[in-house]
Amino acid sequence: MRRRRSWIVGLLLTTPVTLLVIDRACWQSSGFPPPHQRVPGLFALSRPVMPGTAAVIVNGAISPAKNHGRYWNNTSLVFTALKARGFERLVVLQSDGLSRESDRQSRSFLGMFGTGHLLDSPRDLDADGRDDVKGPGTIEALSAALRDLGPSLHPSDRLLLFFTGHGQLRLDGGLHSVAMMWGAGELRGKDLDHLLRASVPDTCWVAVVATQCHSKLFLNEVTRPRTLLVGSGWPLWIWSTQDYSLFPYHLAGALLGRDPATGRILPGEMAPNLREAVRVARARDHAPEWPRYWVVGDAASLPAPF
Repeated sequence: MRRRRSWIVGLLLTTPVTLLVIDRACWQSSGFPPPHQRVPGLFALSRPVMPGTAAVIVNGAISPAKNHGRYWNNTSLVFTALKARGFERLVVLQSDGLSRESDRQSRSFLGMFGTGHLLDSPRDLDADGRDDVKGPGTIEALSAALRDLGPSLHPSDRLLLFFTGHGQLRLDGGLHSVAMMWGAGELRGKDLDHLLRASVPDTCWVAVVATQCHSKLFLNEVTRPRTLLVGSGWPLWIWSTQDYSLFPYHLAGALLGRDPATGRILPGEMAPNLREAVRVARARDHAPEWPRYWVVGDAASLPAPF
């Protein structure tokens, strides 16, 4: 009887702690602002602006029910890291864009299934008091952004595209992958290839960093010459914490030379270019997602910062 009573008392004492741990690990994020915005001076050591560089950052996220907090965090972190590295022009297409409606989850189970109330995503991505979002993460907005940028790009300019959000498989005349966009639009790699060929001068180098699930398969359809392709979802899924997708987190850390969540200086120097940042991020990313890069064209002619 005494042993049974001790077991019951122990269960009552440990269950609240266990539930709290499970709740934090499986349901909750660490809240807002995200970890990288709480580190004083993380982005203070900015490099000079690199003339002729532009980036388009896209968070498709499908819908409010499927737009988890980590996608906003990925967008904010990569935006701020590229700004710190000196990118001259940054265009952000974020979920529902400039709308004041609620568009993302406050809580989720295992970072996959929304369980909380909905929030309106902040449009200030780097906490400087100014809105940074240009429009929604739709196919139409991406097409418009590339059409607007194209005429202003000079022959030696460089354009980087970054995707975060969901990727899904489709079986249509063969297996392929789509990047899911806001409003449930589906962007195939061949569609992106067409947009790039139609909008960006042939002489410009383009880098596409796709961090949604099945991103390697998605990028296989991008065949435009002078293009650096980076995919984190190979062969299938990406991996995430409640706060970030793992590869974008480590990629930003390599570009900054610091741990984005703590500000701790990481071993080695700040990665000199995107390819080296991918190699460093892959070495630090211990999840089974195996990020990789490849070049369509002459890799020896890749310009900085690629």
